[in-house]
Amino acid sequence: MTAVLVLLYTTTRSVDTLVSVTTALVLNRANLVAEALNPSSNRRPSLNSPTRAISPTLEFAKRSMR
Repeated sequence: MTAVLVLLYTTTRSVDTLVSVTTALVLNRANLVAEALNPSSNRRPSLNSPTRAISPTLEFAKRSMR
């Protein structure tokens, strides 16, 4: 993973791109861990579901990445 990030930085020379990709990778890893810890919730919860968010900060980060 580090090699991919170094390659990305050297080709784009953009810290913003590096931060965006790193954040996306971290969020993806967090989603995989959450799914592994709670395998019974394979369906995507509705937007009005009170149990929808893993954490408010994570939800905000996911929305800002779109």
